[in-house]
Amino acid sequence: MHKPRVGISSCLLGEKVRYDGGHQFNRQINTYLLSVFDFISLCPEVGIGMSIPRPPIQLEQLGGEIHARGVNNKKLDVTAKLTAFSLQQSTLLQSLDGFIFKSRSPSCGTREVKLYSDGKISTTGTGIFARAIMQQYPDLPIVNEDDLTDAHACNTFIQRVATFQQARVV
Repeated sequence: MHKPRVGISSCLLGEKVRYDGGHQFNRQINTYLLSVFDFISLCPEVGIGMSIPRPPIQLEQLGGEIHARGVNNKKLDVTAKLTAFSLQQSTLLQSLDGFIFKSRSPSCGTREVKLYSDGKISTTGTGIFARAIMQQYPDLPIVNEDDLTDAHACNTFIQRVATFQQARVV
């Protein structure tokens, strides 16, 4: 059986795709987990055509809905584009056995993403792209990269991905 195919936020592999032109290279992912998984790199913000560098975005609560909007330019709202991008990637996503997301990202964080209301942090939420993936593929094993620093959590994720892969093959 081949290595499981795991989607991953591109910045974690050291790709310079972040809003500031930087990356979030993760040593554990790029050493240990690279030997376990075949990574499929994906950056939804670049995928929807945002530049590198680009204006930063944040999650905002607007009339009962969560939007990804520009920090400095409130006319910039990429919510619909990020959601549509997840649907456009359905063929790729259906071929994955798991996904590692960048924590606290307004597009990719699965939890603990700052959520603003009236200019103040009101609570935390889930990034727009990550939320769409979690809704479309509720059984897909997912994790934030910062969860992988705990050896038990990392091994649990590896086992969940392997189990998911085996179930898909049957």
